[in-house]
Amino acid sequence: MDDTKLRLKIYRWLDGVIEPQENSELQAILASDAHARDVFLKCVGLHAELCNSATAQNYLESIQGLASVPPDPSLSTRREENGASRIWRYLALAATVVIAVGLWRVTATSELQTAVVVTDSEILDTIKPLSTDCVWYVEQSGQADKTVQEQANSFLAGDVIRLSKGRLELQYTHGTSVVLHAPAAYQLITDMKSRVLLGRLTATVPTEGIGFSVLTPRATVIDLGTEFGVEVNDDGATDVVVFNGEVDVDYNDHTNNHSAQRLRMGEAVRLDAVGTASRIAQIDGQLYSKNNLQPPTRPAVISGVFDNIARDSTVLNYYEIVAQGMQEDAPAFVDRLAHQWNGIDSSGMPPYLVGADYVKTFNSDKFHRNIGISVVLSAPCDLYILFDDRLPTPAWLQKEFQDTGDNIGMDTGPFHSPATGWQNMDSAGVGPGESVEDTLSVWVKKVSEPSTILLGSTVTPQSHSNMYGIVAVPLTSP
Repeated sequence: MDDTKLRLKIYRWLDGVIEPQENSELQAILASDAHARDVFLKCVGLHAELCNSATAQNYLESIQGLASVPPDPSLSTRREENGASRIWRYLALAATVVIAVGLWRVTATSELQTAVVVTDSEILDTIKPLSTDCVWYVEQSGQADKTVQEQANSFLAGDVIRLSKGRLELQYTHGTSVVLHAPAAYQLITDMKSRVLLGRLTATVPTEGIGFSVLTPRATVIDLGTEFGVEVNDDGATDVVVFNGEVDVDYNDHTNNHSAQRLRMGEAVRLDAVGTASRIAQIDGQLYSKNNLQPPTRPAVISGVFDNIARDSTVLNYYEIVAQGMQEDAPAFVDRLAHQWNGIDSSGMPPYLVGADYVKTFNSDKFHRNIGISVVLSAPCDLYILFDDRLPTPAWLQKEFQDTGDNIGMDTGPFHSPATGWQNMDSAGVGPGESVEDTLSVWVKKVSEPSTILLGSTVTPQSHSNMYGIVAVPLTSP
């Protein structure tokens, strides 16, 4: 095994994300290869969380057949050093070797570290931790001739940024923001090109950054001015999710056929380990969030959403489950940027809906006359359907649900129609009753046990109408 693949396994062990089978492979390599053991100890020496090298020696000694491996003579000296001295000793050693070296940046647990200003680079402006638990470092390539201070102030093509905890924002010189979500490994190539080796990111690209590309083991994602997410797993399988704007996805499948796919807002595609493309039916948008989110106070009620759209369809839209996210100005659809749920007047939306789980459907679903949407519920709940008053009530809704007599509003904001262009150019309002254009009735079905509920179509869609909303509120008592 070459050193690059070996180090990837070691880093996954250090980050605590190694799979059992891969861990067994790592142990076998370390048991049989003295050079691999040397690489292992050097990698661990540069790992801030495991700066006490005794941990590494104990790990080696725990592997069957290695109990008699003589310890590194310098370990006894290093064990007596304090933590700060050990880190600087390892950094000094790292500057003299050809292998990739790690330059560590660890945030304090009590407050966020200030942004690191990159002074000698045409790629990044700043690197900024976004969470208090952020732990990251940089594998730098081709920098053995630089001092530690020079390495600390420069990020060059080929550097790999590794994030083991929290979230980290990379700000490019042209204004593009890339947020890494741990665990992740991200390689800088140029100011307009990068590579995801492992993990998940969210990219926001301004006009100046159009053409910014993210390479993965299975595809190249080319931005067209947008916000999108990319995730790469250990097998190289790649998810691409578009939250706003458009991207082009260029990939090869297992037959080496070259394919290109344009994804628009509300669409997502998965490329498996051999490059076969398929639609992603649902996502958890919070996994890609750039903001500090409060942890949920209860288990999610809605655990899954899927539909009966054929596999060979050109439809690539996804459903987004938003746990405890229903509130004033909550985004309503994955394919409409400004459509928001609101109370129809200043009194606000029905209070029982606030804080509920809900599904961001895609508004174009209203045109699928035979669509069936299955909602997987993990607990007893009241299931609500928010149905546009401009449409006739379909039979499935009248049969399975009851009209509560309450209403909720829709603030559409500006939106684009392929047939008529941009509509309603007024900006979306803020708060209940502000800029509400449409009214929807609230229907309810009591679900007494975990189950899957099938919902139907709007039956008679109209261009100036909305797809229905889906909301679930857990029952507090049987």
